[in-house]
Amino acid sequence: PCSEPDTGLVGPSLMTRLRDAGLVLEGLFGSPQDVEWAADAEDRLYILQSRPFHMDQPRPAPKAVSGAEVLLKDLTRASAGVAAGTVRHLRTVGEVASFPPGSVVVTAHLPPILAQFMGRIAAVVAEAGSRASHLASVARENGIPVVVGPDAFAALPEGSQVTVDADAGMVYAGVVERLLPPADGPGGSRVEPGFERILPLTVRLSLTDPEAPEFTPEGCKSFHDLVRFCHEKGVAEMFSLVGRGGRGLASSRKLKTELPLVLYILDLENGLFESGRSRDEVVPEDIKSQPMWAFWWGLADPEVGWGDLVHVDWEEMDRISAGIFTKNTRLLASYAIISADYLHCMIRFGYHFSVLDSVCSAEANSNYVHFRFKGGGGSLEQRLLRLEFLVEVLTRLGFDCSTRGDMLDARYARKSEGDTQKRLAALGYLTAVTRLMDMGLKDRAQVAELVERHLARIERGRG
Repeated sequence: PCSEPDTGLVGPSLMTRLRDAGLVLEGLFGSPQDVEWAADAEDRLYILQSRPFHMDQPRPAPKAVSGAEVLLKDLTRASAGVAAGTVRHLRTVGEVASFPPGSVVVTAHLPPILAQFMGRIAAVVAEAGSRASHLASVARENGIPVVVGPDAFAALPEGSQVTVDADAGMVYAGVVERLLPPADGPGGSRVEPGFERILPLTVRLSLTDPEAPEFTPEGCKSFHDLVRFCHEKGVAEMFSLVGRGGRGLASSRKLKTELPLVLYILDLENGLFESGRSRDEVVPEDIKSQPMWAFWWGLADPEVGWGDLVHVDWEEMDRISAGIFTKNTRLLASYAIISADYLHCMIRFGYHFSVLDSVCSAEANSNYVHFRFKGGGGSLEQRLLRLEFLVEVLTRLGFDCSTRGDMLDARYARKSEGDTQKRLAALGYLTAVTRLMDMGLKDRAQVAELVERHLARIERGRG
């Protein structure tokens, strides 16, 4: 929230208090500060973090090193320094854990999760990002060069050796020894003297795997662990918002649609137009919720062939029904919980499910999309091929993706209302076209062809 609703701008009153708070913090710590802050709906200001602001010294206009091949130039410096290493393309955030130490990470943007792996990163080259991002701040503290500019993936081949000169805004082919600082020279850790003793209790992260037995309150050894634990449990609670048996949907309404899909809608507030609030069954035209309508727009794409098979939770039906339950029962159905700008939806298609949680509003900083996909009726190899398809498409649409087994998590956040709507529509379309895709997948060549075909359809949109 900000002091001027629907604009994303900070109003004069809050700006004045931010200025005053910055001056107070500068006086307390004796130097300019890099401050992270937040404000609530009532414009109450909260200081989240304050640390020394590392100001890079102005430098003369950069000149390329004689005899060295320049792969990229005119890059924006987000964190100063020079480093060399092996290029690793980051397509999904989960991949970074497998990168060897000394990697030069090439990424579409600057995801905060990379801050957890600074120990194995030599430099970061991003196609988009800001000096004000969390990752750039952490990189400056650790003396790791970060540059931002277009065409990084195309110019820096996977596995190649490069030298990143963030000070000059250039990337060179190979290792340019004359640019690299001496092993014991500047460019290492910028941790202030005396702070080393408290780092294990503050920033060190040991709880990296939510599935590990030590992922418990007792396993928290630092404040970073505590934040990670609370976040993961909050996400888990979000995805279990409604019980598998339909607990909490007593007041829901069935969506009447020509699609062979059983879906119940629970309207929290202003998610339906007045026309649908007094009926037991609603139609798509009754949907007022911005994220739900965008998702449905993609799900109901007329180019998707559905057939006559009714899509419910077949696995649960196989396990318990023995013909006792009808396909319209809430126990087997999909559901959506909606308000004017909120959607929590679980879609049950045969032997897999997808869960979508999203806010889509005029306030970009409040917007997010969190999508989870798991299961399938094909073999494990086929299910993993389908995940590979989804990861490639969603990554190219700007999502951060991670996988564990046959489960996918994808996130998209802090984008405009229009961009968020487009991603929700894309997820609706992908949910529809992938419902039985795993059954027919044979190899990665087939996946690559499907990626290009469906991305073209998403970019073209509905007429």
